[in-house]
Amino acid sequence: MESKILLNYTDNVKLVEESLRLAFLIELLEKLNITAIQELELSGDSISVAQRMQLRDILAKNSITILEEDGMEVFFEKELIARWDAPTYVVKRDFSEPDPKKQLYQEMTIHFFSLFEEQEE
Repeated sequence: MESKILLNYTDNVKLVEESLRLAFLIELLEKLNITAIQELELSGDSISVAQRMQLRDILAKNSITILEEDGMEVFFEKELIARWDAPTYVVKRDFSEPDPKKQLYQEMTIHFFSLFEEQEE
């Protein structure tokens, strides 16, 4: 699947990326019925060091491995169940915007898949 997100040119893309990747992972874990994820009490767009350590424990107990290199691959019992590719960015200009400082924006494109997405289609 593909998703496009429009960002202000001044937005911190790394924070947006991390937030979207975390949301993708949490949704995947919920679809796997891993209820321990609710104990993390995630709020906001980031995850603390303590929460990250808890998450690693939850993943290990449920035979889930995550490889992060230019994106993210999620394995359940050594089988690939989801992939979140590193986003690509295109800087665009909106000439209809009267304020020149607000004319530039970024279009973030994310390609991802999960076994659950394929089953829903």
